[in-house]
Amino acid sequence: MKSYIHTYPTRIFHFLLVIYVLAIFLISEEKNLLPLHVAIGYGILILIIFRIYFGFFGPLYSRFKDWPLSIKESFEFILNFFHPKEYISHNPLASFAILAIVINLFLVVISGIVVYGIQEGRGVVSFLNDSLYKDMNLYKDIHQLFSNILLGLIFIHISGVLVDRVLHKDKKTLNSIFNGYKNIKAKNSKLSNTQKIISSIFLTLAIITPLYLFSTNNILMSSKYKKIDYEQELEVFVEECASCHIIYPPHLLPKNAWNKIMDNLEEHFGDDASIDKDSNKIIREYLLKNSAQNSKKQVSINVLNTYIEEIAISENKYWKDVHKNLEKSLFKSKKVKTKSNCKACHTNFENGIIENRDIDIPKI
Repeated sequence: MKSYIHTYPTRIFHFLLVIYVLAIFLISEEKNLLPLHVAIGYGILILIIFRIYFGFFGPLYSRFKDWPLSIKESFEFILNFFHPKEYISHNPLASFAILAIVINLFLVVISGIVVYGIQEGRGVVSFLNDSLYKDMNLYKDIHQLFSNILLGLIFIHISGVLVDRVLHKDKKTLNSIFNGYKNIKAKNSKLSNTQKIISSIFLTLAIITPLYLFSTNNILMSSKYKKIDYEQELEVFVEECASCHIIYPPHLLPKNAWNKIMDNLEEHFGDDASIDKDSNKIIREYLLKNSAQNSKKQVSINVLNTYIEEIAISENKYWKDVHKNLEKSLFKSKKVKTKSNCKACHTNFENGIIENRDIDIPKI
């Protein structure tokens, strides 16, 4: 006897969620794919909101009230695992596991949006960067914690499905997520017209939103930081410094490093870069005012956290850690030539923007 348990919106939701979660974990360590990571996260958020809606206003067996969410029943299910009571949709343990995944996924996405705002200064909560930038690593750790919990919950869920497949294979529970039918005698689930319309809207949005967010400049992804025209901000800074090398944004070094540089311009990395006292004073004040200590950008915080006494940006531990996996020959290639030529890979470097999404590493 077959009964229709899982309607097509629930099944599509499940498949999309599996694809999105798998994709987001696979690209999580690829820093240049952070925009895609965030875009998919918003797709997951739409799916979670949809599932919560279906949990209250969905068809039979999709509603939370139809699940055996009971501690007592969970213990009874464990004690009689090999001869369990018949459950139409999810058993008690599966019900708790799925609910935990939904709640935890929501926390993962929300914490990710918060981290994106604090650490990158991007998105709808980019304003949090102003007040919480010093604690950006703490919020990143919280996001990572929720992500690790999610992995554990997914492992438990998959393990439960596989065990059920072996011990209770006659019910065809796993098959039901593909075709909707389960070998059980029960009332068939049926969608109302309203449920069809709303589920179609949510699922369509869940598909097109990540594509739209990743390919456009929008409020959910945009940065609070704008490109800086250093020549317009301080012409003498560009005239004196950019005449010999690229423009280095002041927020890449702390105050004492800039003081050391401005105190010893006659021995500036092997060259005499001496300038008159007035220009030195004006440029120094500008550099100190916009140094790493006065910046809320992620790169500035990381530089400060790893700074010792070096004055060359490429000698900073953070710089070395970030670039350690690059081919050494890259820095000797025709397009790069030296470690100090940051703009060769960071396309908006001379405008004060140093973000993963702006990295374009030349082919060797």
